[in-house]
Amino acid sequence: MILFRADQVLSICEPNYTALIEHVCRHLRELHGHVTVTCPDETTTIAALSDPVLHELVRKSLVCALDHGIAEAPVLSAFIVTRFVAAPNFTEHPAARTWLEDASMRPDDRVRQLVQRLTPRDWRDIRRSYRAEGWQS
Repeated sequence: MILFRADQVLSICEPNYTALIEHVCRHLRELHGHVTVTCPDETTTIAALSDPVLHELVRKSLVCALDHGIAEAPVLSAFIVTRFVAAPNFTEHPAARTWLEDASMRPDDRVRQLVQRLTPRDWRDIRRSYRAEGWQS
């Protein structure tokens, strides 16, 4: 059996994800443009990010989502947007990790549960633990 990493799958299937990436970029600019994003090289708002930088961050977020086994477009979008509005490393938070690693559910259902079940305190903790290096994974 041959196993592919998510970044390999994305490079093979990229044309299939182009519309999703474009959609998420538009959504982020239109609804979350005011959100501050800290990258290793700069801190700015989503609205002020250049198109190439925004596309690359969305693409990296898509790879991260695929690494978690997420497959449905709406759930992929939600995962990607969460990295922007909460923290690129939100998956490292213990409560988020609990939901993302719950083997009793499909990966798409895990993300739905995570978004619904994390408490306001969890989200505050996630934002406080924001690491720009999270964009690399």
